[in-house]
Amino acid sequence: MRKYIKPIIIFAQYVLLLLMISPVLRAQENNVLSTPAAYESYKLGSLWQQSTNAAGSLIDNPVQFSELNAGYKLVNGSFHRPQEEAKGSSIFIDTEGSIKLKKAYVWGRFKYSRDEKKDVTYNSSIIDPFRGMPYYVADSLPANWSNQRYDLQFRVATPKLRNVISLGLEGSYKAYLGAKQRDPRTENYFYTLELKPGIVYSPNDKHNIGLNLKYASLKEESEMSQENRNVDPVYYELYGLGTAVKGLGSGRTTNYVGNEIGGGLQYNYRGAINLLFGANYSAKVEDVEISFSTPRDDSSTKDQIWNTNLTLYTNGKEYTHYLKLDYQDRSIDGIQYVTKYDNTEGWQSLYKSIRSTYKTKTAKALYTLMANRDEEYNWRVDAGVNYEKKNDTYILPYSVKNAENIAFSLGGKKNFVLSDKLTKRLLVGAGVAYNKNLSGEYNYNGQHSDYSVVKYFEQTDLNYLISDYYTVNCSAVYSQRYNEITNANVFAKFNFSYSKTSDFDFSNRTRAEFSIGLNF
Repeated sequence: MRKYIKPIIIFAQYVLLLLMISPVLRAQENNVLSTPAAYESYKLGSLWQQSTNAAGSLIDNPVQFSELNAGYKLVNGSFHRPQEEAKGSSIFIDTEGSIKLKKAYVWGRFKYSRDEKKDVTYNSSIIDPFRGMPYYVADSLPANWSNQRYDLQFRVATPKLRNVISLGLEGSYKAYLGAKQRDPRTENYFYTLELKPGIVYSPNDKHNIGLNLKYASLKEESEMSQENRNVDPVYYELYGLGTAVKGLGSGRTTNYVGNEIGGGLQYNYRGAINLLFGANYSAKVEDVEISFSTPRDDSSTKDQIWNTNLTLYTNGKEYTHYLKLDYQDRSIDGIQYVTKYDNTEGWQSLYKSIRSTYKTKTAKALYTLMANRDEEYNWRVDAGVNYEKKNDTYILPYSVKNAENIAFSLGGKKNFVLSDKLTKRLLVGAGVAYNKNLSGEYNYNGQHSDYSVVKYFEQTDLNYLISDYYTVNCSAVYSQRYNEITNANVFAKFNFSYSKTSDFDFSNRTRAEFSIGLNF
């Protein structure tokens, strides 16, 4: 697994270099994204950039730009899920850019972060316990995790061939490294490669029909160990909703291997209203093997996602309107194996069956109103609603965990002109959100109901999912041109959010982020 990490780091350096020197590759031009408000306006109106089909990128009439952003994040507070850190910090670098090479369009992004997570419980063997994999090792002792994340993305789109056909390719390569710092400790390596080839048929300037395919490959290695041989820690091999096998000592070595296929359809109408409809489907199968030397089939997941979305955008002389509706249905089947060991052939799988299911349905709506000012905006208002219903079941013995929530949000931003000299701007924002729980329960009917993964882990997780809470946030961005000669724009950002609940034993959660950067 380690052989995959070095190539991505080297490749990331080349991507970062390309994004930084992209202004040299393109003709000198005015920086139309010279302010943060202009950048937000551009992103909002780039509907094909928000889709899963890179072939339609040129339909958005994209501009050429480069942006580099680096900063620091903090999180703290008791209102979190059990597998999340009680507090943590992160340093990050985020660079993005696009260029036009002759008539083709190329976009790329590289993100890196180093995350320090403090007092994490009930996760001993997987970097991201929320990615849809229920089969991992957990223990109740608070521990620190040290993670690194490398994330590369690119999009390439051709000009129209024969004036009606556009081709495109989107890809991403992610490599994560994680290490738990307390027994039973673990060292993890994760990578995923994703490719999305696409095509768009444009019979005229108003109608565009797109099709894209998707393939992804995933792998994560988890190698657990024990340094303090005087005390054997207790751990649990999780099989869903509290069902677990209790162990003692150094844990296990686990190999996750997955493949995903899918596709999407798009229809775009460009007239007085810019409309984009998308429908996507994907199916992923991920296998879990125990041990590298004598591998044993332990479990698998079959993860299916249906998604439909509709985006409407109008950009008038005075106001811009944006509306996005999104619905997603995700269903995960948890499969367990019955195996036996053969002295000659090793572990043999005798039988497998679906033992658990995990279903999540979400519906979202977001409306944005912006008062235009040249290529940027004077102010904007955002209003949203988010509905989510989770329904998890362990089939036999029958256990359930479900939660239904609806959340409302309202926010706004004001773009102050401090000076036209050097294009000095101050963009400030504030918002509020409220989450209302509609229903929820956890009912465990399996063996060993006294295990801590039942009494504390699953029950505390449900308590979080059914809590009512509110969140307030504020942000500020100062920006100006570096000097009167260059088009480079420098900026400093600050974001802060505070979540509060009065339910159960939770209290609050604060998040803060500060970063500096430039675009050109």
